[in-house]
Amino acid sequence: MTSPSLILLFSTALPTLAATPSSSPLVSVGGSVGTRPASVQHHATALVHNNSGTTLTLFIDHLPAFTTAPNERLVLALSPGDHLIRAGYDQFGSKQVYFAERLTVVPGRAATTIVPAETTARIAIQNPEKTGATLLVDGVSAGRLEAGATRIQSLPVGPHAMALVFDDGRQDHETLSLQPYIEQSWIANPPPPTGTLVVQNPLPIPIELVCSRGGIRTVPAYGSTRYEHLVAGNFALTARRITDELIDQEAPRVIAGRTRTWRVDPPTTGLIHVDNDLGIPSVVDVDGKPRLSLAAEQDRTLLVDLGWHLMRVRDARGRVVQERWVEVQPYDSSALHYGHDSRPGTAVALVATSSGSSCTMTP
Repeated sequence: MTSPSLILLFSTALPTLAATPSSSPLVSVGGSVGTRPASVQHHATALVHNNSGTTLTLFIDHLPAFTTAPNERLVLALSPGDHLIRAGYDQFGSKQVYFAERLTVVPGRAATTIVPAETTARIAIQNPEKTGATLLVDGVSAGRLEAGATRIQSLPVGPHAMALVFDDGRQDHETLSLQPYIEQSWIANPPPPTGTLVVQNPLPIPIELVCSRGGIRTVPAYGSTRYEHLVAGNFALTARRITDELIDQEAPRVIAGRTRTWRVDPPTTGLIHVDNDLGIPSVVDVDGKPRLSLAAEQDRTLLVDLGWHLMRVRDARGRVVQERWVEVQPYDSSALHYGHDSRPGTAVALVATSSGSSCTMTP
């Protein structure tokens, strides 16, 4: 390669400048094509056309760089011999040199080079999640992008299907039209991490499931249901009888990418259906404590702990209308019915013993 020496004879975009001696490493001399100052008669001519469509930085051998505008045509006076011409632009904090050509110039004949448009685009791809991912470009793996990492990806100019497949199964994808010269970026925005919850109902009765995130489901006896794509974290589930009484509740934690199972526990309470046919208001005591007030001809259902309980019915004056022992079972509803045949002052007692049950009436 000859010693670096360059004179800019003519530019369609540069103003006319004063002549500078050819001993300078880079000299700009204005004028029309073919009119050389005497100091450059022993140089050869090179024609450089910036056909990139953007402003470029031009490098001639190891001389200082200079810029050339879009569609600018440069007439350069170079020392005869081989010269390396390179062109690039600034992007993502560095110089992207995309064109390089070795040009041989000889006196008396102009050597021509055309700097074409860039055919490669660059995009900054960011993974803001706490989980690593595999980058897919047009369906083909382009490597890993770890949690919190950013990568500058070089791709041909044009549309590309970009996708990040995260290690926990989530995905984000977008089709982007990549252009040269400009700084483009894509920050992945996948859906929140999700998991699955399976609820099993081992009970011989149907239940209703109430979820704190909305929705009520009915699960048949000995059945199950699946909650898919639940956002990871805690939430509340409540299992109730079809008649709305509480059976069990849980606050399971859903873990991203995993399946958790919750098995509903058997109820610790049962139902007593109380029916007042006295024609007057009454109060129902359970184990000596008032639990229910009923208007005339009204019926209600009580939720009571499993086992035997002493039920006592009193009228508005406090007189005992009926007294009975009732066994509360987990799945069958017990009943307490009293009507016009129940006389104030008469107590009915049902007592369970090891030899059976006995019934006594006292005035």
